[in-house]
Amino acid sequence: MFTLHSIAAWLLVLVAVEAAVLRVTRRRGASENDYLSSLFCGLLDQLVNVGAFVAFVGVYRAVRDAYAPWPLPTNPLTWALVVLAHDLAYYAFHRASHRVAFLWAAHEVHHQSESYTLAVSLRQGTVATWVSWAFYLPLAFVGFGVEQFVIVHGAHQLFQFFVHTRLVDKLGPLEWLLATPSHHRVHHGREEAQIDRNYGGFLIVWDRLFGTFTPETKEPVYGVPDEIQSWSPYWANLEPYRRLLRKALRARSLREAIATVFGPPRSEGSYAPSSRLDAPPADLRVYTAVQTVGVLWITNIVLRSEGSFGPVVRGAMALWVLVSLGSISAMADGRPTWRSSERARIALTATSVATLAATSVTSWVPSVFWLAACALSAYELERRRP
Repeated sequence: MFTLHSIAAWLLVLVAVEAAVLRVTRRRGASENDYLSSLFCGLLDQLVNVGAFVAFVGVYRAVRDAYAPWPLPTNPLTWALVVLAHDLAYYAFHRASHRVAFLWAAHEVHHQSESYTLAVSLRQGTVATWVSWAFYLPLAFVGFGVEQFVIVHGAHQLFQFFVHTRLVDKLGPLEWLLATPSHHRVHHGREEAQIDRNYGGFLIVWDRLFGTFTPETKEPVYGVPDEIQSWSPYWANLEPYRRLLRKALRARSLREAIATVFGPPRSEGSYAPSSRLDAPPADLRVYTAVQTVGVLWITNIVLRSEGSFGPVVRGAMALWVLVSLGSISAMADGRPTWRSSERARIALTATSVATLAATSVTSWVPSVFWLAACALSAYELERRRP
């Protein structure tokens, strides 16, 4: 039986398989840092919003029960209608996220990668998750069932994962109906003819109806007009807001400031190719990869609803993951302080583990394993001194 965690694991496997295929076929993929950044943005979104979708489903149920004129039955007709209604709601959310500056600041995270791989589908903005629900809530007022919404939303999320690839060319007649990888590649382009086009999630018909459709005629140049100079998931989420705030404060009047925030996003034209695409030094790649595997493992434990760990331990693990995302990203950025921050992370980890074991919050058996991992990490880190 598939669970959310098993599905997530298979998606990561598919990301790795695609990366291997791109390398073997000598097709342009993503840099190691790009993969790392997309993965970390996804992990940050999951940690910050853990349980949030369950809460939204509760709100959806309450709204439907209290305000829907009549609950719609579950039958083939309502299944077809909820698919159309959900996809139209996504189109509205997606288009608004590109046409309203403060919404674009939340959505921009997803477009920051200069590559186009399955990993980009994992690159979600932490705030954008909340924004989307305002557009889905009207389905509850209409009366669509909770189970129907959850199933359709989950299927839509899976479909969105598979359109983020360069390995699939055009799909013949399906190009007229579905939002295919070809259509979505155009959407991720940063050139003038590709910006604000092809918003469709599952269907491309909305773009054809509302005049936002553009076919793929050449390989797009991916990314955003205003580039960020960091691989950090924190910077990826915060930099668009910092940039928007700076624009609003520079406005010559209150009216101009309001237009800056609520009007269409305006590029500062600051994009330039940079060293962001450089891979980390060869002797750090294995170290970074091992630490990232550890982050994935602990994140999985934190996000699981079951398990033998209490809230204190799971909270400490979540904090460790959040700190690790910043420290490993600093290594990828090549920041001058990355070695100091990594030493501090290892020391904090060892101190926390020893404290939890000494106070009997955890047993010494897993704690010894953690302390050994800290010692090995410290050894490997110092062994790679320049």
